[in-house]
Amino acid sequence: AVLGRSRQRTGASQWRLFRSVEHESTFVETFVVRSWGEHMHQNHTRLTGQDLLIEQAVEAYTDGEPVSQHHLAVRDPR
Repeated sequence: AVLGRSRQRTGASQWRLFRSVEHESTFVETFVVRSWGEHMHQNHTRLTGQDLLIEQAVEAYTDGEPVSQHHLAVRDPR
């Protein structure tokens, strides 16, 4: 929940943490920001030292490097 509050403080409108049913040690974090530009601001201008410490604390629970994926919403072509 601390990571979620950090994401929301830096611009995310939604944040969720999911655990895989097949692999109990696999977690997926998702969060939504308004635009790609907003995401860039989130990572490069709004992130504080405290936010980085939170991310590092979460990453300490991982095996290896976390995998990041970025997805953009598709507008309805109609």
